Amino acid sequence: MSPALYDEFDAGGLAAEADDDQADVDDDGPAEVGLWDGDQGTLDARMRDALVLLLKNEYISPGVSASYDAAWRAITHNPDRIRSALNNVYLDLVIDEINEVAYKKQVDTNEVATRTLLHDNPYNREETLLLVLVRERYRADTAAGEDRVYVDATDMYAYVERYRPSHATDVAGDRRKVDNAIASLKRSKLIRDAGGDRFEVHRAIQTLLTTEKLQALADALRTANAAVRARPDGREGVPTSGAISEEVA
Repeated sequence: MSPALYDEFDAGGLAAEADDDQADVDDDGPAEVGLWDGDQGTLDARMRDALVLLLKNEYISPGVSASYDAAWRAITHNPDRIRSALNNVYLDLVIDEINEVAYKKQVDTNEVATRTLLHDNPYNREETLLLVLVRERYRADTAAGEDRVYVDATDMYAYVERYRPSHATDVAGDRRKVDNAIASLKRSKLIRDAGGDRFEVHRAIQTLLTTEKLQALADALRTANAAVRARPDGREGVPTSGAISEEVA
């Protein structure tokens, strides 16, 4: 996942959910590189599994699932091998060792022309609002000394309601949009169920949505909200927003 801001809201979602059913990889024993007849790959099965998960998902971090644990160990054990494989397709590896988060990003270079494997995967309005709420909650609670950060569904509904245009009367439809946005953040592994209508915020949010990008998103939302209120017909215009993910095309 690469922290990146986008120019406008768009429909769409978050990156595909990880395959949690994937079996964990045994860290013991000899590493075989040739896995089938004619295999020309240079990575063992453990490293290949880690590379596939990294390509499929926005980030890799231990504690999410057994497959993520194995991938994190493989990536951090030999990051140069993973980085080399990513560089072959114009991608780069970023590792935040403090927060234990690894993600991929498009190579940023002016030295050579590169083809693009990743495509922008912008969030819609409700997803962006919840991202801002979750990131602000994480920043405030960790600054207050909390080791684990939680957010309630009621807080999410109330936060989105603050940005709901006065002309909007489809309350049930708007609630479904928030439900879908919550589900998207869950699929992205940025939040996870903590019982009832409560969710725990994953520390990856701090790495993927920096303070600077959080401020940019918040400013964009305020500007968009003001523009909606200023329109004489009361209709919602196309706001400027952003997202933090890139996805393999």
